[in-house]
Amino acid sequence: MRVVRTAGKCVAAVVGLVLLGGCGSSAPPQAQHSAPTAGKAKMNVQQAYAGVQTVLRETFSGIRPVLTYADGAATVTRGQEDTGQEADRATLSQYRYVRTKVSRAKRGALLGVVERAWKAEGYRITQVDPDPDMPAVYAVTPAGYSVNLAVGAPGNVYFVVGSPEFAAGQGTDSFQGGGSAQAVVPDVDDPFWSH
Repeated sequence: MRVVRTAGKCVAAVVGLVLLGGCGSSAPPQAQHSAPTAGKAKMNVQQAYAGVQTVLRETFSGIRPVLTYADGAATVTRGQEDTGQEADRATLSQYRYVRTKVSRAKRGALLGVVERAWKAEGYRITQVDPDPDMPAVYAVTPAGYSVNLAVGAPGNVYFVVGSPEFAAGQGTDSFQGGGSAQAVVPDVDDPFWSH
C-alpha cells in the first residue's frame, strides 16, 4: 500500500468502489461532468497522470486544517469505437480517499472550502448536490479535467479526478500510477474536522 500522506488544503475521503455503485449514476464521475475533449488528444498517459496530480495538489493546497488521505490507483479507460473495438483514445482517473474523519456538521464547511479553492484556480463548478447526508460538488478545470468531492455512505469523503481524452499510445495499457488504496474507512481524528 502506498504511503499515506497528510494533505495540505483539500480533503479526499473514502468511499469504496463498491459503495460508490449505490451512490449515484453508474457512469464514471469523470464521464458525467467532463468538459468537451476536442483538441485534447495530443497528450499521452504520463501527461494525463501529471495533470491529475496537479488538480489534486491544487485542491488540497486550499484546505486547512490539512486532511490525511490515501490515494487509489490511477485507472486508464479506453474509448470504444462504434464497432465495439477499442479506440485510439483513453482517459485516466484517480480516487483520493480522505482518512480524516469529517463530522456531519463539518461536511458543508469542507465542500465550501473546496468549492472556493476551485473557483480561485479558475475551475468551473458544474453541479452541487446539497444532500444533507451525501453532499457533493463537481467541477471542470480550464484544462478540461473533471474533479469531484463527494460524501458517500457511511460518511466517507473522497475526491475523483478524471483527465480529458488523450492519445492511447505505447505504454497506455500497462501504465501504473497512484497508490493502491481502495475503500478506506476514515480512521484519523482531527480536532477541527472530526468534531
